Amino acid sequence: MRAWWIVVLCFAMAAPWAGTGWAQVSQDLDAQAHEAYRRGDYSLAITLWQDQLEQLGEIRGTSEVRGELCYNVANALYRSDQAMQAVAWYEAARRHLPRDADLLANLNFVRGELGLDPLHGDGLGATLMGWVRSWTSAEARRIAVWALFLWAWILIAEAWWGGRWARRAVWIGALLMLLAWLPWLRSAWVGEGPKAMIVSDRGTSGRSEPRTSARALVSLAPATAVDPLDAWQDWVKVRTPEGKEVWVGAEKVLSTWR
Repeated sequence: MRAWWIVVLCFAMAAPWAGTGWAQVSQDLDAQAHEAYRRGDYSLAITLWQDQLEQLGEIRGTSEVRGELCYNVANALYRSDQAMQAVAWYEAARRHLPRDADLLANLNFVRGELGLDPLHGDGLGATLMGWVRSWTSAEARRIAVWALFLWAWILIAEAWWGGRWARRAVWIGALLMLLAWLPWLRSAWVGEGPKAMIVSDRGTSGRSEPRTSARALVSLAPATAVDPLDAWQDWVKVRTPEGKEVWVGAEKVLSTWR
């Protein structure tokens, strides 16, 4: 029995942690971007912030920096009257900063201006789903591991001391652990979610082939989340929320994966 508990505790403590090395983003570029934004040169500010994103490349441990840069780009796009593109960049920022109050407020404001639904509806189910989605994959994994670790200690305490209150603590701990595991389970089940968005103000048609004369198979509304699958010339093949694979004009879809 003791050996089993040792295995459980070792598993709980062996959590993979996100990298802690932060990329050194160019201070000069950042200062220039903010100065351009303040004087109203939003196009230059967007270019400079996007350059900083490219500098980060595949460096691990830069999620917060990426989120801030995407947020800045989104603000500049909105200021330059590109609201739909701004929504896509806010969504990109939300992948890295899912609980940032200013980001969520701006995103909901712009969605409202465009006539889009708010991020979360009313009711207990919508509130719970909003909480589940408010964690990054790395955070959800850490929460799940620490919940398992704490529940293991509760089980050890119950086995050591016993009694009615200890047994109640085990059941309460199990329920709390399941709740804490929901963000990780969702992340493991659905992955990171769609990686692109329809940014045409009037939506677009999804066609059977990459040409304007091809048959339209579906109508995709503005801000529809899609998964890019392939590209050919000025077309992108995407998977719709219903699972259909169609072609859309490249200028009408924008990545939300940064």
